[in-house]
Amino acid sequence: MRCHYVVLLLAINIVASIDANSMTTETASLGPSHTVQDNGVSTIRYLRSVATGEEDEERVVVMPGLNSIKKNPVLQNVNKVSNRAKSIITSATLLKWAKQQRSPDLVFKKLKLDKTGSKLFESPAFNMWVTYTNKIFKTDADSVIFTSLSKRYGVAGLMRMTETATKVDSTKGMATKLQNIQLDDWKKAWDVFG
Repeated sequence: MRCHYVVLLLAINIVASIDANSMTTETASLGPSHTVQDNGVSTIRYLRSVATGEEDEERVVVMPGLNSIKKNPVLQNVNKVSNRAKSIITSATLLKWAKQQRSPDLVFKKLKLDKTGSKLFESPAFNMWVTYTNKIFKTDADSVIFTSLSKRYGVAGLMRMTETATKVDSTKGMATKLQNIQLDDWKKAWDVFG
């Protein structure tokens, strides 16, 4: 519903900023060309024979209120929203990356998960990354996730993060899986030295 109000406000602003009197006087001063009748040369040119600079550019319609529309704060907010929407990574983008076999570390950076710090498990993009990694590495995805995260945060740092994440219901499942993978690694080492 908000979008309708923004569009209506933008349309009203455009209509209010157009100066109708200046448009009619400028178009009325232009008369028909008699060049075709006088010397047989047509005034319509479809292709330019020389390159033109910025100062040579011909304008068809003069809109005196155009600069005020560009500075309109409502339009600037719409531009910010559209730019933000372009930066959002969709599931279609993830599928395309999966077909291209992009590495999980690269996708981790593209999802800006490297900037989440210790709040990694709370980020919605983390779930997207886990899903992506599961799609790429169907058989051993959990180990790849663990290896990637332990390389990035260190084993001790990752264990601290998973300990905090196990206290939250939404992040408990993945954190427990990662803890179990680490415990299995420790068990293997214990069996060797024990």
